[in-house]
Amino acid sequence: MSNIPVPRSYVQTLSDMLDTFLSRTGIKRLKIGPLLNIFESVAQSQTRNSQDIFNLLNSISIDHASGSALDNLAADENLTRFSVSASSGLINFLDTNFTKKSTAVYQGSAAPNVGTTALRVVDASNFPATGSIYIGRQTINYEGPLSYVVAPVDSGPYWTITLASGTTKFHNVGETVILAQGGVRLLPAGTVVQTPQGNVSTAIQFSTLYDSQIEDGETIVESVEVIANDPGIVGNVPALSITEVVGTPYVGASVTNTIPFTNGLSAENDESLRERIKNVRKSRQKGTSLAILTGIKGITSPEDNKTVISTSLISSQNNSVTLFIDDGTGYEETEAGVAQEVLMDSALGGEQYFQLASQRPIAKAFIATTLTSPFTLSAGAKLTVKVGGVSSEHSFVASEFKFIESATAYEVVAAINGNSSLLFSARTVSQGTKVALFSKSETNETIEMSIPVVGTNANTFLGFPSGINYTLRLYKNDNLLNKDGDYAIITSNAQSGWAATIADGDTLQIQVDDTATQIITINDSDFVTNNTGFTSVSSTNSLTAWATVFNAKIAGATAVGANGVLTLTSNLGTNNRAKIKIISGTLTTKDMFDVLDEDTGSNSDYTLNRNTGQLKLNASLTEGDSLVAATEFTRGYVESLEHTTSVTLLAPGANLWFVVDSEAEILSTGANSSVVLTISKPAGDRAR
Repeated sequence: MSNIPVPRSYVQTLSDMLDTFLSRTGIKRLKIGPLLNIFESVAQSQTRNSQDIFNLLNSISIDHASGSALDNLAADENLTRFSVSASSGLINFLDTNFTKKSTAVYQGSAAPNVGTTALRVVDASNFPATGSIYIGRQTINYEGPLSYVVAPVDSGPYWTITLASGTTKFHNVGETVILAQGGVRLLPAGTVVQTPQGNVSTAIQFSTLYDSQIEDGETIVESVEVIANDPGIVGNVPALSITEVVGTPYVGASVTNTIPFTNGLSAENDESLRERIKNVRKSRQKGTSLAILTGIKGITSPEDNKTVISTSLISSQNNSVTLFIDDGTGYEETEAGVAQEVLMDSALGGEQYFQLASQRPIAKAFIATTLTSPFTLSAGAKLTVKVGGVSSEHSFVASEFKFIESATAYEVVAAINGNSSLLFSARTVSQGTKVALFSKSETNETIEMSIPVVGTNANTFLGFPSGINYTLRLYKNDNLLNKDGDYAIITSNAQSGWAATIADGDTLQIQVDDTATQIITINDSDFVTNNTGFTSVSSTNSLTAWATVFNAKIAGATAVGANGVLTLTSNLGTNNRAKIKIISGTLTTKDMFDVLDEDTGSNSDYTLNRNTGQLKLNASLTEGDSLVAATEFTRGYVESLEHTTSVTLLAPGANLWFVVDSEAEILSTGANSSVVLTISKPAGDRAR
C-alpha cells in the first residue's frame, strides 16, 4: 500500500462504503432512511478529517501556507508581516503672487561696516523708489527689514541704496540684498495639499507635519514634510504631481513635489512574505550579501520611526563594501555625539588594544551647513575644503542648478558628488534642508573649511563652520593623538600675486626632510625638456607646467598645481621626519613662496575601525598613562621653547602679547630689561 495519502471526495468515500456493504450483505440497494443516513454521516466525517490533514500539511509547507499559517511560519523566523503605512515626502510651497527681487552687495569696494547707510549693490534697477530690504539672508550677518525712502541711484559700476537708518552688523561683499515683499506667510501644521482632481480618479491628499513659513521677499519654502491622509500605496505619486493647496493660506499659494513619493506600503501579501521567509532560511550563514540585505530590510529606526524598504550593497575598487538603505524618501544618515569615554584612567603599562563602548559604527568626520536651503550661490563660487590637511576645491556652475541663486540642498549635493576629482563627498541632512561634507577616504579623513585663493567663497552662502572635525578625539594624558599622521606640505602664494618679473635664472633654496639645502635654478630649457608646452620661464605658465619642472629638479618632494597655488609635499608621507622649509631664493623675493615658510609631518598614533569601535595604539601605554575619548581640559594654551639659561629681553619696554577668547587687550606687566624672570617646575609629576 502506498504511503502517499490520496485525497478522496465525499462522493467517492460514500460510494466505496456502500459498494463494500452491499457486496458483503447481498442486499441489492438501500432505500432512503436511517441506514443510508448513517453511511452519509460517516463519509462526511471522513472527508472532513482528510481535509484537516491536508490543511495541516499545507500549513507547514511554505509553498502552500497562507494567512495565519504563513504568519506562524514567519514568526518562527522572527519576521512579521509588513502593515499598511502612509506615503510621506518633501514638498515646496511657492508664492506666484509676485516675482522675487534681489541683488548682492557690490564686490568692487570695501565690505559694508556697522552703521552703513549708503549701501552699494550690484543692480537695483528693478527695485521700487521706496521700500525695505533684507541683507545677508542665510548668513550669520542677516538683518532686516531696513527701509529706504530715496530711489536707488545708478552710480555706474554699482547702484546705491540710501537706508533710513544704518546697518547694525558687518556684511561681506556678495551677500544677498532682498526686497521686502509679501510679508511672512505662515503655513501651519496640517495644511492640506493634493494632486489634481480627475474626472474618474479622486485627488490624493497630504497634510504637512510641522509649521513652516515663506520669509518676507521670498517666493518659496523648500522641503516641507507631508504625509498622505490615506495609508497604502495610493499615496505613492510621481514627481511634480502634487500641485494644489486646499484652502488659501496666502494669496498666490502653489505647491509642488520635486521628487516622487514611493514609501507608501499596503499590507504585505502572502507571496511577498513567503519570499522573505525563504530568503531568511537561505541566509542562515551570516555575513553573506543575502544575509545582510535580508536582515536589514524591514528594520525601523527608533529615532524617526522610518522603515527600511530597500537595500543595496555596493563594492568599491578598494574592496570595501557599503550598505545603502532607503525608506523611500532618501533616508539620511543620523548620528549622536558622545561627550566623553574613559578608556584607561591609570595604565599599568603595556596596554595597546581598546574597545569603545559607545554605539557603533562610529560616524566619519563630517561638517554640516549652519544655514538652510535655498542657498544664494553664484556661478563660479568656489567651495574649498581641507581633507586630511590637503586642499580640494569645487567651482559651482550655473548649469548644475535650476536657479543657482536659489539652490536646493539636493542640487548642491549633486553638484559636489558629480565632481569625481574631489577628496570629499556630500549628503543632505536635516530633512534635505542642509548639506554635510565628508571625506571619501577612511584614512586622513579630518575635514575643515578653507578659503579659495581667488574667486568668490561659496561658504559665505552655505555657512559651514570653521575648525577641524575629527572622527574621534582621542587624548593620551590630555594630549590629542593623531589617528593617521600629518603630511609636511608647503603651499605657494596665489599665482595671481606672483611677480611678473619671474624669468630665466630665478632660484629657490629649499630643505627637504632636514637634508642638505637644495639650490634650484629655473631655466627656460627646463620648460622645454620636460615637455610642458612652454618655451620660457614666466609667472603666467600653467601651474601644471611649474609642478612638472619642480618635480624634475627637487629631490624628496612632490609638487602639484591646483586651485591657483602650488603645493610641495614631502615624499616621506605621514612621518615625524618629514619636513619642508623654504630657505630663500629669488622666487621668494618675487612672491612665489614666503621665505622661511616650513611645515613638519607627524606619525600616526593609532588606528581605528569605525565599524567595530576597536582601536590600536601604535605605542603601548606606560605606567600611569590615561587614555580618554574627548577630554575635560579643552582650554587652549601656548608653550615657549625650552630655556636652559636666563632670558634677556631685547629692549626696554619689550611687550608680550596674548589674545584669549576675545578681542585683544593690552595688559601691562611692568617687565623690562632689568627684570629677571625665574621659571621653575612645580612639585609632582605633572601640572595642568
